[in-house]
Amino acid sequence: YLIKKEKPLTKIILGGPQASLAASEIISNFQGIIDVVARGESENNIIRIVDSLLNNKDLSSIPGITFSKLGNVNSNQDLDLIDLDSLPKIDYSFVDIKRYQHDNVQMSVEAGRGCPFNCTFCSTSVLWKRKYRMKSEKKLYSDIKLATETFFAKNISLIHDNFTFRPDFVFKFCKYLIERNSRFTWTCASRADHLDRKLARIMYQAGCREIFFGIESGSQKIQKTTRKNIKTHKVVQTLKDASEEGIVCTASFIIGHLGETIEDFNHTLDLMIDLKRNAKAIIQIHILAPHSGTQVYQDVKSQLELVGYKSHLASVEKYQNQSNITELIKQNPSVFPSFYQFNRIDFSLDFLNFVQNIGYTLINYYERCFCLLNKHLHESYYETLWKLYKCHKKSNCIKVDQIILNLGESLQLETSQILELKDIVRYDKGIQNVSEVSMKSSMNYITINQTKYKLKYPVIINEKNSCGTYYMFVSRENNIDTYEVDREIFDCFVTKKTDVLSLMNVNHLVEQNVLLQC
Repeated sequence: YLIKKEKPLTKIILGGPQASLAASEIISNFQGIIDVVARGESENNIIRIVDSLLNNKDLSSIPGITFSKLGNVNSNQDLDLIDLDSLPKIDYSFVDIKRYQHDNVQMSVEAGRGCPFNCTFCSTSVLWKRKYRMKSEKKLYSDIKLATETFFAKNISLIHDNFTFRPDFVFKFCKYLIERNSRFTWTCASRADHLDRKLARIMYQAGCREIFFGIESGSQKIQKTTRKNIKTHKVVQTLKDASEEGIVCTASFIIGHLGETIEDFNHTLDLMIDLKRNAKAIIQIHILAPHSGTQVYQDVKSQLELVGYKSHLASVEKYQNQSNITELIKQNPSVFPSFYQFNRIDFSLDFLNFVQNIGYTLINYYERCFCLLNKHLHESYYETLWKLYKCHKKSNCIKVDQIILNLGESLQLETSQILELKDIVRYDKGIQNVSEVSMKSSMNYITINQTKYKLKYPVIINEKNSCGTYYMFVSRENNIDTYEVDREIFDCFVTKKTDVLSLMNVNHLVEQNVLLQC
C-alpha cells in the first residue's frame, strides 16, 4: 500500500504460501494495489509475468496467476509442479556476502517440497497437493556446497517439512556426504514416526546435529482429530534414540486445538515433561493459528477476532497510527489471519499465551522445579500450571523463578507445611555455582551413613542440567540406614520408583561437612 502510494506506476506481485492460498481475496480486496498473485511454484513463470506487466500484455494465457481484469477476479489454471533438479543455481551476486561471512553462520538450503499427510492445521498439503518431492542427492549436495563456499557456512538448515519421509533417500544422501568427507553440519525436520535409531546413527555420521519434530499433541484423540496420527506412546523412545546418537531434538507442540479438553492438555504436558526428562529434548510451544486454506481456518473463520497487530508471522505495530493499515487488517481476516484468534471452550487465550511464553521457559529451564512442586501438590501438571498462572495474574510477575516462589509461599501459608523451593529455584536458575561442591566426589555416586552423620534427610542426589546442579534425598533399597548419590535416581524420583523422603538445604550439608567427609 505504501509503495503504491509513493510510486503508483510500480507493479506489485505477491507469491508464497499465504498469497497462494488467499489469492482471490487479495485481488478482490486490494484492486489497484496488488497487480498479480503468482500462485504455487512460479520460478519458471516469473519472467513471463514481469514481461507481461511491464509491456501491458494480456495475462489470460499465463498459468498459475490470479489478477483483476475489468473489475473481475480471474484465476488461471494451476501450474504443474516443478522438477526440483531442473532449478538453476541460486545467484548470490545480489547479496552483500560480507554481512553473512562470520563464525557459526547458518545458511538455509531447500531440500525438497511437499508432504503426503493432511493435517488440519497445516497449509503445506494444500499448497503442494500432498505431493512429496526431494532433490536428488547430487543436486542437493551441489546447492549445499555453493552455500558453504560462498558464505563460509559451517552449518546448513535443510528446508523440508518431512525430510525423513523416505528413509532410502536419506540413507543414500548420508552415504553421499560421508563418501565426500563433508565438513559441514546440518539440521532438518522429521515426523516422529519416520525415524529409527539406525537412520539417526548414519545421519549423525553424515553431519546431522539437530532434528525438529512436529509432535503437536500428547493426546491420541487430538492426534486423530487433527489427522496428524502419530502414536504418542512411541514418541519418547524415538527422540531418546536420536538423542543418544548425538542429535539434539526439538519437540514442537501446538496448544489450543479445536475440541481440546483439560484432559487432552494434560496428556500434552505429560509428554513434554517426559521428552524433556528422558530425551533431553528442547520443547517448543505454539498456539494453534488459523492459516488460510486449512481445515482449521474453514472451521473457525466465522469466529475469528482481531487480537493485535503483532503475530508469529508479522508485526505492523509501528504503523498503528496509520488507520488505513489497521483498517485493512480489520476488514480482511482471510488475508491477514495471523493477527486473528478464536475463543476456546476450556482455555482462555490469556492462559494459552501464558503457557506459550512462560510455560516454555518453565518446562525448558525449570523442569525440575515444576516436577517437584507438582509432586508436592499431588495433582496433574495442568493443575500445577494453572496455579502458577493464577500467581502470575495476581502479581503481574513474568519471572518464572519468582512465580514459583510466590506459589510456594502461598502454599506454605495455606497448609502450614514447609515447602523448601528457594534452593531448588536457585540451582535451576544457575544463580549459585555449586560445581565445586559436586566435584568433591569423582564417582557417580556416594554412600552416606545416616547414623554416622546424624542426617534427618539422608541422601544427596547430584543431577546436572543446563543451568546448575540440583540436590534431593532418597532412601536406598529400603535400607533405612544407608543412602546413595546416583545420577540416575532423579528419573526414579519423578516416576515414583523410589521413596522420596524430603528436600534439604545444600548449604546445610556443606556446613555439616557431609560432602567433604564422603
